[in-house]
Amino acid sequence: IRNNNISDNPERTMMAAGGTHRSPAATASWFQGAPCSKAFSTIIAALYVTAEMSKIHDVFVLDFDRAINDAELWRFVTCHLTFSSVGELLFGLLLLVPLMRRFEREMGSRKFGTFAVFSTCLATSWEILLSQILLPSSSSSTTTVADRASGPYCLIGSTLYLFHVFTPRLHPRFVAFLGFDFSEKALTYFLAFQLLGSQGLLTILPTLCGFVAGYLCTSNALPLKKLEMPDVVYRVCGRIGAPFMERPPPVLMAGLRRRQMQMQQQNMRQPLIPPPGAHFQGMGGAGGGGRMRTWMQQQGDQADGAGAGAGA
Repeated sequence: IRNNNISDNPERTMMAAGGTHRSPAATASWFQGAPCSKAFSTIIAALYVTAEMSKIHDVFVLDFDRAINDAELWRFVTCHLTFSSVGELLFGLLLLVPLMRRFEREMGSRKFGTFAVFSTCLATSWEILLSQILLPSSSSSTTTVADRASGPYCLIGSTLYLFHVFTPRLHPRFVAFLGFDFSEKALTYFLAFQLLGSQGLLTILPTLCGFVAGYLCTSNALPLKKLEMPDVVYRVCGRIGAPFMERPPPVLMAGLRRRQMQMQQQNMRQPLIPPPGAHFQGMGGAGGGGRMRTWMQQQGDQADGAGAGAGA
């Protein structure tokens, strides 16, 4: 005997079989809509494990003397790819990954990737100049500058600027300490202070440069906000980052397909031959000639309205 109440309802069928029902939205990845954040987070973790197992952390350290005097310019790139210790890796990922994921979803992968590249390059150039003045010497030589801590501190600074400016305080009295009230944003700032204080000025300087670069790259008064990389760069990055792309959740795809089917059915219902007496609209007399509209013009207006509603 078939039980229609159970067999016709997938959720009840799962519950009757002793299983748990999961909605389609619950299967979506945490990085849905943020492939750049997913790729960069994976690179940071993978390179740290590789450097720790192979003992090659020196490759990711920005040694200014070797980079400038020995022309090891690749150090200006590798210093942003991973952290130098497990503590910095933990706090860095806890701080950076949620910020990247959020703002990439809001800005779009193309715009956020462009912002990350330009802000990091701009902050690194300032860091090179300021390090010759502010960073202490690592030896008795006056031309030797202390090695800069490895890690994406320039990107951390630029994303912290986005967080500081574009994130509202939803709970101004989220937590109280020593008579002072702090919002929920204080948790992110606490992680930032813990990370930046790990190596003192060696981590504070690139983060401050990134913070200023984030301001300049989003300011309406400067043309940096409108800069874009060549299209070939976006195409190459799209092909390389294809494994990190996430398909839309099934519930979203089902909604889009349902919307398309409704639009097709609506278009099929439109009469191909004008009904009797529908040749003109507004013919109430001799004075209505200025507002006369043919039946074909009415159908065109309805089609345009339906297309605008679908595009919205």
